[in-house]
Amino acid sequence: MLRLPACLSSHTRNFLTIILTIAASLTASAGVLYYTSFEKTDTPPFTAGVGTAASPKLVGTDNWTMVASPNGLGIATYYPFAGIDSSLVPELDQTAALGCLDHVNFTMPPSGTQYIRVARKVDAQPSGMPVIDFYCQIGLAQSTNGHSDDFELLVYNWDEKVLGGLTFDLSRNKLYRYDANEFNDLTNDPYTDTGLSLSTLYGKVLEVTMRINYQTNTWTATVGGVQVVSGATFTMRSTTTGNSPAARTFGSLSARWYINATTTPGNNWILINDWTITNSTPTIPATTSASYAANSTATIAVTDTGSAGWSMSSDQTWALVSPSSGSGSATVTVTCAANPNTTARTATLTMGSQTCILTQAAAPAVTSIPATASAAYPANSTASLTVTSNTTWNTSSNQLWAVVSPASGSGNGTVTVTCAANPNTTARTATLTVGTQTCILTQAAAPAVTSIPATASAAYPANS
Repeated sequence: MLRLPACLSSHTRNFLTIILTIAASLTASAGVLYYTSFEKTDTPPFTAGVGTAASPKLVGTDNWTMVASPNGLGIATYYPFAGIDSSLVPELDQTAALGCLDHVNFTMPPSGTQYIRVARKVDAQPSGMPVIDFYCQIGLAQSTNGHSDDFELLVYNWDEKVLGGLTFDLSRNKLYRYDANEFNDLTNDPYTDTGLSLSTLYGKVLEVTMRINYQTNTWTATVGGVQVVSGATFTMRSTTTGNSPAARTFGSLSARWYINATTTPGNNWILINDWTITNSTPTIPATTSASYAANSTATIAVTDTGSAGWSMSSDQTWALVSPSSGSGSATVTVTCAANPNTTARTATLTMGSQTCILTQAAAPAVTSIPATASAAYPANSTASLTVTSNTTWNTSSNQLWAVVSPASGSGNGTVTVTCAANPNTTARTATLTVGTQTCILTQAAAPAVTSIPATASAAYPANS
């Protein structure tokens, strides 16, 4: 069981809250990537106690790992400096702790130890999630042996290179922004004073918030409700040695004990609780729909709570998105041209690695022809019907003397009606049907004609 340092003994119920929320440029669905409160009721459960080689307690539970420098002594040498406690702050139940934990025997890390850090890597890559948020509660215990160190909350990339974070400098009682990016740049100081003094924070539980947007390469943080970083560049240092900066990816959020004087560590430490990593990736629904008519619209709700930024495109020219990019939650409108088909059609709308399938409804089957047509009376006179259609159609005539051609068709076309001679001195009609539409064909009347012989003759007798 961890021993309660004197510096916390009278303050176990005095809380401030520091929430640390980190936003990274990743794309998958928004949600919790990792959470633990270090309780025995967690799955897997955490066991209270100072870490030992036989029972590391924090390290090894739920994939928590430890890294120390130098590492030649074997990592188990450093297990006693990370553990789980159930009595430090009753309101928090069990918490994790890092630092000089045994204040009865004053166990110190081996001389020459530069740092010890613990972390739980998250299976997340920035290509999938643009914004990561990290939350935890911390408590700082100042040293009582005259030597004070740094405790840090640091972002490491997928390759285990430190990118930056917050440094709680107990020797100066100051909070610093740490701009690391893991390469040698001796011309720029990586520490920026945030102006927040730690002197009033000892013996209290603090909550921290920090957000890193990997897409815009910016981050913000608040400590105890005070904004200590606001829209700063995250990986900001330039190299003067020819080394490449560490890749701007996300791998873990670590708690690190950095020992200022390697021969004389402070008997200080940090508790951590409610370790939470979430992502707020822009999301869109999987499907949407529009009607068949021209200028019909569909709407797509973009959820971007982390203001990660997004862009959207369509794979069909008949479906136009507006706006095509933005930051923050928004509504995108897709304007569709008329669907000329009697079957539905689809367009794929893409935002990052996410897609939304837009289905435009089928147009109703419609065939139209003129209401009337006419033909002359002679044999083989013709009439033409212009057919406007988006479907298949058949033709017919109710009169044998009016023959339609072709007998069937699809889409737009022309139907020709060939008529036999009209033998009558009155017009006659036929009803032509194309699809479900009818046309009245009127054939002109034949002209009235009377004929007599051109010559005639008679015999010579009278009355012949």
